[in-house]
Formats: sequence, structure tokens, C-alpha cells
Amino acid sequence: MDVGEKKLLKKMGKEMSKVFSGEITKGITLQWVQVVFDAIGDKALEAVEAGRLDYHPDMDFEFVNRPEFVELVRESRQKLGGRTVSKQMITVFTHVFREWYNHERDSILSSRK
Repeated sequence: MDVGEKKLLKKMGKEMSKVFSGEITKGITLQWVQVVFDAIGDKALEAVEAGRLDYHPDMDFEFVNRPEFVELVRESRQKLGGRTVSKQMITVFTHVFREWYNHERDSILSSRK
């Protein structure tokens, strides 16, 4: 990440942590997170159907950590309308979302053991 992305990461990380904890209950960042989260399963299945991903129980996790996920993040933000966001914003959102998703998934799997 470049300097601008690191600065944005700090700011967006705080905001997104409030989204993930439920402190933020409205706004564009919350909507963006919800749209991305809701689309993961369908996009993973599309990747399976297209032969880019194998069908298995962890395919959602694998999809989130693949390059195609960045396109989902970009498309999701465009669907919400409003101002166009920068490449830096897409990169930072993707990074923070992946960290959260991977951590939450690991927490859920650990609790099942």
C-alpha cells in the first residue's frame, strides 16, 4: 500500500470496525458492506459454474481471497450510486473487509471444534 492508502486504511478501518460491531446502523459504508457480503455466495457459485473455482464448503472463503473479489467490491459500490470512489478506496475497503471476513470465519470454525 502507498502512503495515501495507509492513511485511508486507518480512517476506513475505524469506520468499518464500527459497521462490523453494529455501532453504525446507517450510511453508505454499511450499505456497501451489506451488498458485498450478500453477493459473496452467488459470486462464488458463478465462479464455480465458470470453472474458475472448485465447489467445496470453503469456496466463499476462497472467493473472498481471490482477485475476482476486488471486482465484486467495485461493482457493489457502483450499484449504490453516488460519487465514484478511487482505486485506493477499493483497495482499502477490500483489505479491511477481507481481514474481517477471514477473522470472523476463523472464529466461527474455531468455536465448532
